Parts: sequence; C-alpha cells; structure tokens
Amino acid sequence: MKAYFLDVLKELPQYRPDLIVKEVNIDQGHIHLLISMPPTEPVESVMRLLKANTSKALNAKFPSLRQTIRRYIENQGKEDTGQNNVELF
Repeated sequence: MKAYFLDVLKELPQYRPDLIVKEVNIDQGHIHLLISMPPTEPVESVMRLLKANTSKALNAKFPSLRQTIRRYIENQGKEDTGQNNVELF
C-alpha cells in the first residue's frame, strides 16, 4: 500500500505542477509531507486536494481499507484495543 500511495503522489505534477512534493515520511497511521506550493494557495486547499485524490485512489485499489480505517477510528482512545497494531501502510 505504501508503494502505491507514493505512486499516486508522483502523479501530482501532471495535474498541479505548482505543487512539489519534496519529502515524504510514512509512519504507522499517519504521513508527513513537505510540499512546496505557491504562497497564494491556502494550505487547506492543498490538503483537501491531496486527501481527496489519494483517498479516492487508495479506496479504489484497496476496497477493505475503508473498513480498516473505520475500526481504527472507532477504537481510538479505548484502552488496549489493539489500534496501535493496525498497520495502514
């Protein structure tokens, strides 16, 4: 899944050449991105674009991902439910 996510990010310049992904670090359960973007572009717009497009691509490729994430969210904050053992990437 990690490799596929990185492939999806590599397609970004085809659609938005003004957004340059400089660094990516994928950790268990979350992702860190360093992106160069125009100063006039609101950060929330770029994040919405990235989240929508990567989510759509990942859900299409990995249909069970939605249920895995749903379980992860439902179990957040519950003691010793194993949510730390859910590997998203």
